[in-house]
Amino acid sequence: MERKFLVPEIRRNISLRFVGYMMLDALVGNTDRHHENWGVVQTFSIKDNREGKNLSISLKTGLAPTFDHASSLGRELLDEARERLLSDPAALRHYIRKGTGGIFRDAAAKKGLAPIALAELIRQGYPKLYEPWSNRIAALPDDFAQPLLNGIPDFYMSPVAKEFVLAFLSESRKVITTIL
Repeated sequence: MERKFLVPEIRRNISLRFVGYMMLDALVGNTDRHHENWGVVQTFSIKDNREGKNLSISLKTGLAPTFDHASSLGRELLDEARERLLSDPAALRHYIRKGTGGIFRDAAAKKGLAPIALAELIRQGYPKLYEPWSNRIAALPDDFAQPLLNGIPDFYMSPVAKEFVLAFLSESRKVITTIL
């Protein structure tokens, strides 16, 4: 990423936002973050200064908004499996840690890191980028997702699926905010 963003302040801001993507992925268990699921946006603007008859051109480069979070929150599970995980907190923690994503620790890795494992790695290597996001996640109310889930009709998302999402978010939030 450093080759794309040469200005240190811009690179830091982009890096902070990119780490935010990883932290969101860890919170929701998104296993589909890979090299094609993030992007850079460049905007050009041309200003016509009629008085001086000069044109000025500016270029802004930034990270695109995050997208493609469909592989999150146990979306592949049937309610029977959700109920089993809800009845066993250790199994839920294991489920959160087992999902492999599309970001690899290094070129020799055979499998991508779980989103939570990637968050742990970021915490170790880039604590100044990790901490603002960890603090934001810690500041979320315990029931932050409840109003969203209440608005989803049961024929789209079962009550068990909603309960699972709340438990998943609660557990992943605990892990993210206690990584040392």
